[in-house]
Amino acid sequence: VYFIPRFCRVCLETGPAHWWRRTGLFFAAMLAAYGLPWLIAYSLGAGDNAVGLIASYAVGTLIFSVAGWLIAGDELRGELRTAFRQLQAASAKKGS
Repeated sequence: VYFIPRFCRVCLETGPAHWWRRTGLFFAAMLAAYGLPWLIAYSLGAGDNAVGLIASYAVGTLIFSVAGWLIAGDELRGELRTAFRQLQAASAKKGS
C-alpha cells in the first residue's frame, strides 16, 4: 500500500494508477492465456490428463508471449530485442 505509490512517483516518475493498470493488463492476459486453453481442454475431456495439461500450457505460453509483447511498452521491447541479439551473438560465438 505504501511502497507502490512511492516507488512510482520517486523511481518511475509516473503515477501509481499507470503502474496498476499495466500490471492489471498482464494479470488479465495471464488469466486469459492460461485459463481459456485449460477450460477448452477440460471441456473436451483432456484437461485432467498429462497430454491435455501439457498442450493447454504450451498454447497458453504462446498466447501469453504474444500478448505480453503487445502489452509491453516500447522501452521494454527495445531491451528485449537487445537481449535477444546478445544471446544470438553469444550462441554463435559458442558454436564457432
